[in-house]
Amino acid sequence: MIRFLALFLLLINLSSCGVLRLNESDAIGEYKVSGDYTEGILNLNKDKSFDYKYFMDVGGWCCESKGEWRLYKGKLILKSYQEYKEDYILVRESTNDDPHIELFDEVGALGHSFGVYLEGKYFSADDNGRVDYENIIVDSIKVNHYGLSESASFYRVVNKNSNTFYIKIKGKTLATSYFDDSFRITKNFVKIKKLKYRKIND
Repeated sequence: MIRFLALFLLLINLSSCGVLRLNESDAIGEYKVSGDYTEGILNLNKDKSFDYKYFMDVGGWCCESKGEWRLYKGKLILKSYQEYKEDYILVRESTNDDPHIELFDEVGALGHSFGVYLEGKYFSADDNGRVDYENIIVDSIKVNHYGLSESASFYRVVNKNSNTFYIKIKGKTLATSYFDDSFRITKNFVKIKKLKYRKIND
């Protein structure tokens, strides 16, 4: 009887502390953190999407992200949509009689400010972001762009017959956050980047 009572009290204590694993329905809601000059908001929506914003009063700076969420083994998993990744390239391959590469910079930078490496040789783009080449079988492309990290700039060609490539470039920016992580969650808060976002509604 004493053992049963102790177990019962332990379960009540764990529940009150929010340690027990949550159901997804319990996690849905708005979470918020505030500081002297900052404010962060995380919404876990019923359709399994999330939206995140972090504001800073100085300069009106704002960082945001959107994506999908789920619970796994008592942790909150946030997976941002691809467009919120800090830097990446998206490539579409095709084959035609005019081998070339077209580079599209998301922020509209002039084409001649970047280019590509094909088989170790550098080709600068023209003002429209176009690179013409000939007599090269392209196995890989390395994009030279001021906003791309080393790992994000490399692309391995999928179809060996492809000779035309359309490349969208998304360079680094401070206006977005990319999540592909797990975070501690209880019925009362979510901990993100060492900050406790407290639940303000159910």
